[in-house]
Amino acid sequence: MDKQVSILIVDDNEKFVNTTKRELSVDNRLFLLGHAKCKESAIKMSCELNPDVVIMDINLINNKDREGIPTAKEIRFKTCSKIVFLTSSDDDETMRLAHMAFPSAYVQKSQLSDTMNLLAETVYNAAIFDTPDKRNIKLLIENKLAPAEVYALNCIISNDRSELIKLNIDRQKPSLYKKLGLGDREIDMAKYKTIHKNKAELVRHIYNNW
Repeated sequence: MDKQVSILIVDDNEKFVNTTKRELSVDNRLFLLGHAKCKESAIKMSCELNPDVVIMDINLINNKDREGIPTAKEIRFKTCSKIVFLTSSDDDETMRLAHMAFPSAYVQKSQLSDTMNLLAETVYNAAIFDTPDKRNIKLLIENKLAPAEVYALNCIISNDRSELIKLNIDRQKPSLYKKLGLGDREIDMAKYKTIHKNKAELVRHIYNNW
C-alpha cells in the first residue's frame, strides 16, 4: 500500500489555496491537515500537526519580501516536515535564497492548471525521498566508507534481518562504527533524545532524523 502523505498549505491568497486543494484532490494518497495564512500560524501548525509536506508560498502576506523562505527554514529546523515551494517568483535572487531552506521541490503557480497532476506528484515524491541536505550528508558519509561498508550501512538503515546479509555486515560493523564515530567509546544516548538497545538502532535513528 502506498504511503499516505499529510499536507499543510501555507498561503495567504485564498484563490491559490483553493486551486492547490483542487490539484491535490486528484491523488488519494494525499490528505490535507490544514491551511495557514502567516508565518506564526504556519510554524505553530507545523509543530502541532507535523505534516509530511508543507506547501509554502514564497511571498507570504500580500507578496511581502519572500516571507515564506525564513518561515520554511524555521519549520525545517523545528520539525521533520519537507518543504515544497509554490511560487510565482523565479528570479535568481529569490531562487538563491530559497535554496538555503533546502526545499524538496519548487512548483510555479502558473503551472498548476497547465500540467496534469504536477503538484500532486511533486508533493508525494517530496514526502518519500530525502531532502537535498540529507542527500548531501549521506554522500559525505558514504564517501568515507569502503563499498562493503556502504552496503553494510544501507542494510543497517533498512533493518534487513536476513541471516546471509547479517553474516556479511557483521564483518564490516567494527570499522563502520569507528568511521561513524561510534566505536568502543561511551555513547551519550541522551544526546539523541531516545533510548537504543544497540549501535545499529542508534545509527538508524541518527540517519533518519537529521
